[in-house]
Amino acid sequence: MGIYGWRRDTVARWIPLRSNGAIDPSAHRNITVSCFRDRASLMIDNKWRTDPGFMEAALICFSTYDLHRTTVFQIAIYTGVPAARLTVEFGDETQIFGAVLTWYLDEGFVAWLHRLQSICDPVEAILRFFESITEQPGSTETNEVRLLFVTAMNLAPGSPIFGRIVAVAMHKLETFFCECVTEGLTSGQIIANETAEDIAKLLLVFVAALPVLACMGDRGSILQILHSVQSLLEQDIG
Repeated sequence: MGIYGWRRDTVARWIPLRSNGAIDPSAHRNITVSCFRDRASLMIDNKWRTDPGFMEAALICFSTYDLHRTTVFQIAIYTGVPAARLTVEFGDETQIFGAVLTWYLDEGFVAWLHRLQSICDPVEAILRFFESITEQPGSTETNEVRLLFVTAMNLAPGSPIFGRIVAVAMHKLETFFCECVTEGLTSGQIIANETAEDIAKLLLVFVAALPVLACMGDRGSILQILHSVQSLLEQDIG
């Protein structure tokens, strides 16, 4: 561990400690940039880059401040990894954000969708998803989902990296919608002439419209979309 040890914390998942056990959130200032210029030496101990504790702490940081108010310094405080090392290994906060979202897609987002399916009926699960990405401010979990479907989607048009992240997220979301709608059609909870695949694609159109409206602060149009989704899923035979 060198001079510092590590301790879990309820806010900053991993924080550096002084040799006497006291919290030292400014530890990164004691390490100069020159210490990290040799990338070969960095690769000896780079397991933290994919460590769930590091990724979770960085995700909490982004979900607390959102990308545009997050700095590498803040990420360093939350993760316990010196700011200079973060800069050398990843780049700026936007590049760190991309790495964290890529991890979250496989580790957190899919698990959250499965949890919705396990505790909600099909219609409620879909509505809960839409409520989560339009709720602001929300819980830590819903803020994390908003990072994917608001922040990342707004970055996607000018960034191949975020374009790929959004494409993967939308594919996973389409699968979730298809499974929920199929279950609803089978049980009779959803009555529709369209196939589950067609309804899922229509729901994705609604999702794609939300980031722009969220940035504009157009709450009225967002509520109209939520009403349209509810009407689509809860239409009756008559």
